[in-house]
Amino acid sequence: LKKYKERLDFLYLAADMALRPLLVSGIKPRYVITCETTPADFFSGLDTSGIHLLSFCCSSPSNLRKWRGEISFYNWMIEGDPYTELWDMAGRDLGSVATGSIVTTQAVSIVLGCSPASLFLVGNDLGFYDRFYAGGTVNSEKRMLGSGRLNPEVNIEIDTVRRGRCYEIRRSGSVYYTNNQFLAAKYWLEDLFGKNPYPVVDCSEPGCSDGKVVRMELKEYLDNIDKKRGRGRR
Repeated sequence: LKKYKERLDFLYLAADMALRPLLVSGIKPRYVITCETTPADFFSGLDTSGIHLLSFCCSSPSNLRKWRGEISFYNWMIEGDPYTELWDMAGRDLGSVATGSIVTTQAVSIVLGCSPASLFLVGNDLGFYDRFYAGGTVNSEKRMLGSGRLNPEVNIEIDTVRRGRCYEIRRSGSVYYTNNQFLAAKYWLEDLFGKNPYPVVDCSEPGCSDGKVVRMELKEYLDNIDKKRGRGRR
């Protein structure tokens, strides 16, 4: 991802929680999306200048105050009662984004609405095995603040995973876990991709089900893009 981040034919759209570990790794996405309605310390201490934030219109103001780049707002409320009053209050000029209830699904919905040549999913949060949150994210670091000799980090992570594993996802002989919100998002994405004319590639683990997406590693996908560009030049 770092190698291709300056390419104009690639557009990186990151989820809010993923921004911090991406910047630490030297990857600055062009866009970030957030729909967090409660205060979350996703952006403090980060250089967000030059990054465009796509924000749900009801995102927590305390989160947005820490953003230093441009901000555009969108809605994802359902049309009709009982949401009519909310539409009138928020304003109808924002438009509506279809969603599967998590920030990843909203990002996918926005990207597909822009008619991309292809969509590539990297590290989506539809399931987990031994970690509930990726290392380096705010939520992961917050859970470790209470660690100590009698309650080490590994115990905290194990407890978090145990509380969150409501369902099982079986993939290629391995068992992963997910909760009701992530599972609903997974079904929503797979239903969308099944009807979608654009090619969707997923290198996430466990990611979406085979048959709904093309399963491919990140390096292989990027190498294929370069090969196609090379043939086009010749």
